[in-house]
Amino acid sequence: SDLGNINFSGRYESDGFGGIEQRVSERRMDNYGAVNLAMSFNLGRLVPKENLLNLPLYYSISKQVNTPKYDPLNEDLLLSEVLAQAEDKAQRDSIKNYSQTLKDYRSFSLNNVKLNVKSKTPLPIDPANFSFNYSFNESFERDATTEYEITRNYQAGMSYGYSSPVKAFEPFAKSKAEWLKSPWLKTIKDFSLTYIPNSVAFSTNLNRYYYELQNRDLSSLSSEVANMIPLTFSKNFMWNTDFNLNWNLTRNMKFNFTTNNSARVEETLNTPVNKELYPTEYQNWKDTVMTSLMALGTPMAYQQNMKYTWQIPFKNIPLLDFVTASFQYSSNYKWDRSAMIADVDMGNVIANQRSISFNPSLNLETLYNKSDYLKAVNRKFASNARSSQSKKPETFASKKKKAKNKESKLTLLPDTQTEFKHNLKNKRVDVHFVDAKGKEVDVKYKVLDENTLRIKSKDSLEVKIVVTPKPSLEEENWYKALQLTSRLLMSVRNIQVTYQENDNFNLPGFKPESGLFFGTENYQHAPGWHFASGLYNADEFLNSSIQKNWLVMSDSVVSPAVMTKTKSLKIKSSVQPIPGLKIDLSAQRNENDNRQVQYMIDGRPQTRAGSFSMSTVALRTALAPVNARKSYASKAFDEFVANRDIIAARLESQYRQLQYPDQGFLSGSDYAGQAYDASNGGVNKNSADVLVPAFLAAYTGKSAHHSALDIFPSLLSLMPNWSVTYDGLSKLPAFKAHFKSFSL
Repeated sequence: SDLGNINFSGRYESDGFGGIEQRVSERRMDNYGAVNLAMSFNLGRLVPKENLLNLPLYYSISKQVNTPKYDPLNEDLLLSEVLAQAEDKAQRDSIKNYSQTLKDYRSFSLNNVKLNVKSKTPLPIDPANFSFNYSFNESFERDATTEYEITRNYQAGMSYGYSSPVKAFEPFAKSKAEWLKSPWLKTIKDFSLTYIPNSVAFSTNLNRYYYELQNRDLSSLSSEVANMIPLTFSKNFMWNTDFNLNWNLTRNMKFNFTTNNSARVEETLNTPVNKELYPTEYQNWKDTVMTSLMALGTPMAYQQNMKYTWQIPFKNIPLLDFVTASFQYSSNYKWDRSAMIADVDMGNVIANQRSISFNPSLNLETLYNKSDYLKAVNRKFASNARSSQSKKPETFASKKKKAKNKESKLTLLPDTQTEFKHNLKNKRVDVHFVDAKGKEVDVKYKVLDENTLRIKSKDSLEVKIVVTPKPSLEEENWYKALQLTSRLLMSVRNIQVTYQENDNFNLPGFKPESGLFFGTENYQHAPGWHFASGLYNADEFLNSSIQKNWLVMSDSVVSPAVMTKTKSLKIKSSVQPIPGLKIDLSAQRNENDNRQVQYMIDGRPQTRAGSFSMSTVALRTALAPVNARKSYASKAFDEFVANRDIIAARLESQYRQLQYPDQGFLSGSDYAGQAYDASNGGVNKNSADVLVPAFLAAYTGKSAHHSALDIFPSLLSLMPNWSVTYDGLSKLPAFKAHFKSFSL
């Protein structure tokens, strides 16, 4: 039981088998037999030393045979009669061959084969870091119309994985230097550096698929004529390689790098792989495969991903610990082989997608709480919100009744300090000293805490001390007003900003093969690390590729180079002027720019498209009344129409100071380099340059004389949308008696 398991099962059903409730026509009309055998062993247990070798083996076979009662090619005859009339054994075997349905499955695998030998301190070359696998699956089927159908799958591979035990270098972690104890130097004290990757993984796998189908030629069953139906076959041989690296550079910086390379192992074309039927073709196939394996195959696809993340350590800076921020940079590079067409060079396709994101967040409540006074204000309003209805507040009169004076006789010695315990639990007290004649005496004192005074006397005195508690600041109207004002000034509780920028560049017709890692050919290191890592300028890279003859400059490439850039900015804030009232503000700005460049055509014509959206506020015009008697006339629309003339005049004023450009369609013309002249064609008031600013000015309630002329408004024009929620009504007795929660 420790070595492995063997499972065997068999089944046989003869002609006529069925349930007693079934009719004769519903019962089995053939003889069915099935045998299944499955074995699994851990052969590593045969090694004397326990757990030294991991060698799990799995093997299974399954065979199913259906022998029909009637001849499948002539269902009026019993198969037994047809076999009895056969002239010899060869003919009987031929009849059985086409009449029986046979299904035969075989499977063999060795998974995670490894030698568990590793150093006390793990090393990259430890045998335990390597593992191997191999599997083979075959299915064989045959029936009356199929002479044979074979499917074979082969898989073999190797994996490597290493995790470094080396701890991060922390030069100041154990230092007891006084200067490092300052909270302002926590960033230096917590500094760490991991100088080698934390983990490295590599795997390579060969996957071969082969399928062969020979349909039965029913017209030649009773003759010696060879099967005239052509053989159908399909084959595919791929070599996949993966690499992964994880590196925590510091406590807050992480780097991840992965690659995947897919190569095709070349095989002979238009010939089956059948050693028994086609021995010469099989030898040619074998030579072709070995040659391709030695060349690491023909690259079909390559993908590389890089990701860098940084959690900015504001928490280590006392004044900025209310800020959290993260920065992320990622790059995805792809190389794909184009379709192979005879005598046509389509080139390959490369693409890069890079993304930059920055996500700062400000917890302003943490900032406010750095002040003891503001912290007390926040605590008071938070506790009031929780208990305003659960506890009846005490009145000033009731508190005044509880306030009592503390009187006591003291003997003060000259040049001495005496501590007096009054136990009134109040730091705001009035203290009077009276001598035996009832006359008030001037004695110096200091309040130590809510229960203790320190009295200092220069002379020897017999006095009576009278300590009278003052009302708490919480009961002073001016202090209540100050607290309320402070809470209103702290209405903004948090701010969250999300900025993301994505650049996509897709370039077809790229001649060089995949490279950088695991490629077979890569001249001039194309396309270069700067492109693969996303550190490139699209236009400069396109020009450089043309100059270096990296691109197919012919009409065989019709797909343009595509450059896409998107920018997204989202700002959210939570405003709580008073407990129960919450205002959620959100603003966003999105830009999308798409360019298509026909680089293979003279002049490189471009097609450009894009989109722009931004949150704004149009309350001044959105709620304007519309009257059917006035034909639903809109004041905002009328202003929009009138604004066109104002905006057009402002643009004309700007253009008078400019000259016609000497580029594009004006290059070399009579206008190039000349001063702008409206008589040659002025500003059209129905152009986009006029309509967009005029529309924004009209519907946002701004003056067209001073509004921005930009088609795409700047960040300064960004306005938030909002939602207001108030749940304070649920705390009122009238609502509390009928509703568990109630919000507006």
